[in-house]
Amino acid sequence: MEDFYETCINAIHAVIPFSIIAFVLLPKNILIYVWFLPAFFYPFWWFFDGCPLTHASKKHKKNNNWVLDIQKKYLNKKATVDQSHYLAGIWICLSIIFSAFKLIKK
Repeated sequence: MEDFYETCINAIHAVIPFSIIAFVLLPKNILIYVWFLPAFFYPFWWFFDGCPLTHASKKHKKNNNWVLDIQKKYLNKKATVDQSHYLAGIWICLSIIFSAFKLIKK
């Protein structure tokens, strides 16, 4: 049962970053109402002192960073916590910027 719990947390954790990236792919009639939502991740993480899904995961309790594990596995084995925060910030900002450009473009 505990493995199922971890699998569910990891699946939800994987869906969230892809949904942030996929915001840009939404049609304009929907995007106009949701383009700013990724900006809420920062206050959310600040309020909960990190991601609640990461806190709920037993696997990621030691370093308290889900993105860092992915980054170390696929991008850079020497990645730091700060670098993983910067990476998350870049993706969130790019998602908002590209969504705004899509809405501005006629």
